[in-house]
Amino acid sequence: MASCAASSQGPVAPELLDKARSQGSVLVIVTLRVPAGAPAAAVQAAKQSLLAEIASTRHRVVRELAGLPQIVLEASHDTLRILSSSSTVLRIDESIPDPPTR
Repeated sequence: MASCAASSQGPVAPELLDKARSQGSVLVIVTLRVPAGAPAAAVQAAKQSLLAEIASTRHRVVRELAGLPQIVLEASHDTLRILSSSSTVLRIDESIPDPPTR
């Protein structure tokens, strides 16, 4: 599917914010702050909490990774700014699609 690139020092690297501003949005993998071994219900609750935080921003859920504390978003600059200050977010990585191989 995609690889992770440019893991940020804080939740969002400044370069990623700049890219979202210039392109309108970026594809990111958001890793949520949940305890290791958390039950699926706790992971889902964290995802719903996160989506409620960014509800007023321009974003699109690309993929919810069932059972994993990650969600793939197409995120605007405003979305990234909210994600960067969210206590629910552990890490944000840019998702760069791998080109098809033959």
